Amino acid sequence: MFTDISQVPYDHVDARTVLLRLVEAIGYRFHRAMHGIEAAHMNFRPADGAKTIGELVHHIGNLVQITHCCVEGREIVRTDLQAAAVLDALSELHHAIAQRDEAELAAVRAPGDRSPFLLINGPLADALTHIGQINTYKRILGIGSPSGSYMDGTKAT
Repeated sequence: MFTDISQVPYDHVDARTVLLRLVEAIGYRFHRAMHGIEAAHMNFRPADGAKTIGELVHHIGNLVQITHCCVEGREIVRTDLQAAAVLDALSELHHAIAQRDEAELAAVRAPGDRSPFLLINGPLADALTHIGQINTYKRILGIGSPSGSYMDGTKAT
């Protein structure tokens, strides 16, 4: 789902389409960040006190799960997701947002019964930060990034 997001399927801009596009961008960037990462790389830690790639993937998965639980009004559940499962969780989050109208999205609450906007500057922005960390770790390891354009969302090969 997130290998190529170059076709924008929305004909208008509202809260739902902006959130959907943000989830698509996170999925696209995560997919690209994990390109070339092998099991042996998951324990790479660039410095004492830094998270490993595997720990970052786990944390990104938790951030997606927190957001999904909030969108669905469920108790927050966290599990240990591997990279492919994070992409599945993003797809499920995307579906959950797509199924809601503006009024339902306005009723979504962030943890602590707070504004849904906090899901953007909280877990969703945090996911992008950690995806950037994975990309930095890849550079340290000498792993290249696939071709494609972040701006256009073209297929990462």
